[in-house]
Amino acid sequence: MAECNSCGSEYNTGTEGSDFGLCPKCYAETSAQIEAEAARKSAGKTKPETIKLTPKEWRAGILFLLGITAFILFFVFIGYAISDEKINDLTNADSSVRQSAAVSLGENGEESAVDDLITVLQEDKDSAVRTSAANALGNIGDTRAIEPLKTALREDSSPYVRQSAVQALSAFGPAQALEPVLSALQDEDSSVRMQAALELANMDDARAVESLNAALDEGDTAVAAGAYKFFIQQGKAGSENLLIAALNEYGGTTMANKYLNSGNALLENAARDWAEAHGYDIEPYYGKMDGNSWGGN
Repeated sequence: MAECNSCGSEYNTGTEGSDFGLCPKCYAETSAQIEAEAARKSAGKTKPETIKLTPKEWRAGILFLLGITAFILFFVFIGYAISDEKINDLTNADSSVRQSAAVSLGENGEESAVDDLITVLQEDKDSAVRTSAANALGNIGDTRAIEPLKTALREDSSPYVRQSAVQALSAFGPAQALEPVLSALQDEDSSVRMQAALELANMDDARAVESLNAALDEGDTAVAAGAYKFFIQQGKAGSENLLIAALNEYGGTTMANKYLNSGNALLENAARDWAEAHGYDIEPYYGKMDGNSWGGN
């Protein structure tokens, strides 16, 4: 005999429900209640079930998204504030502040500053500031700057501004840069011609090649210095003397190393002479040399 856990009556062990500590009557009633509840839930289920966020979890998710959005907007606002500050600095009485602002706006690619930088390029009295404005416009790459840069290349009195205009225009590709950069090969200043030669050497254009070779034939050492990698790669017989003259007039260690590893004996000897004259030692190099071989060999 055992006592029912539900009603307290005694019942014989081994009967239905005894495994649960219930007499047969209480077990029957409990089973009926369970089946009825299951039937009720089944009848009310009209669509597939899904897991949903509770209101508390939903609010936490929204708060998280709002926090991220606020974080992003904060930095966007700060960025705009800094940009506006730098644009205002373009009219500062201190030329060093104006120059620094132009450099910063160019490095950050601030398209909102393009019109102001164009004004600086055209009107600022300080050539260093105009030079930085030209560089900034090239970095930003907005097509509004193309015509003002062409004008600066033709008309600005400073060779530094004209040189920067050549570089900036080249950033827009040959379609926009070829004609003005070709004309810069005739500039009176050697630094402008050197920059023009460098940019033309990087353009895959037959007119650029023709103009560079014409300048080489005319003995322009500035053009030879600007496009020395191109001329080494081309390997034109008889051009060594002008390339050596360009090294001695304009060269540095990078140029001398290219000559040293060009595979041309005349250029190699010239590089050794240049190194000795400037106090450099020549040592073995065991890394991979990114050089231009004579004639592309």
